[in-house]
Amino acid sequence: MLTLHDPNLVDRIADLGIRSLAAQRFRELSGEEPYDPDVIGPLVVVEPGDDMASIEKETGCWLVSSLFDDGVHFGDDGYVPSFEALEEHPACFEIVFIFNDNGYSTILFVPKADGIDSPLLRYCAEFAEPAHQGNNLPENPHAT
Repeated sequence: MLTLHDPNLVDRIADLGIRSLAAQRFRELSGEEPYDPDVIGPLVVVEPGDDMASIEKETGCWLVSSLFDDGVHFGDDGYVPSFEALEEHPACFEIVFIFNDNGYSTILFVPKADGIDSPLLRYCAEFAEPAHQGNNLPENPHAT
């Protein structure tokens, strides 16, 4: 997992499509203010070898578990995902989890690439909506 808390580090993202999208998200989330990861949250790029359980454990993003029912997991009848948005882009899936009313969030970028966890790609394909043109994030509560 590549976790970014600084917009100046987007060059660490190898895929140019994901890099461009991450840079756009940093700009959108910051507005005219400096990016504050303690207020806004991180952007995370999933890498080969990362599985759903380890991503959930490290980021707090509910992928395997159900936020709404302790005994239900992805793949079970009655599983309801808890993300704010899951959109499909040409290079990746983008999953937005918002953790509080102030807008603190984590954005996961799941590359459509060899080595990415198959169950995670199935999860994304099952729940994804096509990406919209322009700003497709929930309204930014941090922008002034």
